[in-house]
Amino acid sequence: MSDLLPERLEEAGAGHARGRIRAGVPLATPGRGGADLTPEHVAHLPFFDVDFSGIGVPTRVVCGAEDDPHFTPRGPEWHADAFHDAPGADALLTVGGVGHGLGGIAGLDARETEAEDPDALEATRRLTLAWLRSALSEETDAWARSRAALRERAADIATITERERPDEVPS
Repeated sequence: MSDLLPERLEEAGAGHARGRIRAGVPLATPGRGGADLTPEHVAHLPFFDVDFSGIGVPTRVVCGAEDDPHFTPRGPEWHADAFHDAPGADALLTVGGVGHGLGGIAGLDARETEAEDPDALEATRRLTLAWLRSALSEETDAWARSRAALRERAADIATITERERPDEVPS
């Protein structure tokens, strides 16, 4: 993500905004490092000193509701830091009942898939594509229709949190 979205990794001195990236969807991204890590992991994971304040492109963050990393005491909400800290982040999709593998994003039989959940995986896929189609102006109502479908027919699979923008009318 740091090479594509204008995010900065403070420890590495990185920050490669690429101009041609118009939208981003970080999946199960790490949260802030530093003081948010357990003391033993601060020394081992200095690259987790992530600064999301440079992400200005429209961004939709995806997290697993059960993604509880062992290197921070904050629990699953740690993965939502990009949504809270990035000025461009406008939506957070929290997929219920799944962890870091989001129900099988790496493959249903992949070792890192801690919980195979085809419904959660399909919801992640469809909602991600709908958000991208709207963000990239290919089908501007795709995100609104997908949010409504989730609310009306599959609310137990995931929740969507949206950031209100003062210059936008909520849909």
